[in-house]
Amino acid sequence: SGGDKIGGVLCQSTYANGRFDVVIGVGLNLDNAEPTTCVNEIIAKRLARDGLVVAPGGECTRERLLAGFMNRFEALSGMLSATRSFSGLEASYLRQWLHTDQDVVIEDASGGGAAAAAAAGSARVTIKGVTATGYLLAVDEKGTRYELHPDGNSLDFFKGLVRKKLP
Repeated sequence: SGGDKIGGVLCQSTYANGRFDVVIGVGLNLDNAEPTTCVNEIIAKRLARDGLVVAPGGECTRERLLAGFMNRFEALSGMLSATRSFSGLEASYLRQWLHTDQDVVIEDASGGGAAAAAAAGSARVTIKGVTATGYLLAVDEKGTRYELHPDGNSLDFFKGLVRKKLP
């Protein structure tokens, strides 16, 4: 998609009695070209680049997109299950996501918001990847590494993060 966001994933997990339960929600923008882009627009642009056009009625349908997604998801899920590790998918995952080298300000852990964070000495950090435990990995200008945890209450990805200094 040329770096444009065409979808998103929300995951929630719980751990009880030695077992994880994970609920995954996925949204993909198939047809709405505004405000960024969509799957069908990307297909049309790719074909146009090669001197081709989408035949009338030849747009990607929800059914075709869902079938393709589920086939790929099943394969990746099987890989995770078989290896019991994210390491085999990490490099591919990091190539696809939008957050590497994104600068963020970490708010204070007390939930006091940006003003309280500024008074408490908030940290400006740069996202570098994910930690072995699955949280965001960030570094400040001194090279100090942080593991960022969501506060559990916010849908804004970069609001309410608390920091844990890593060795």
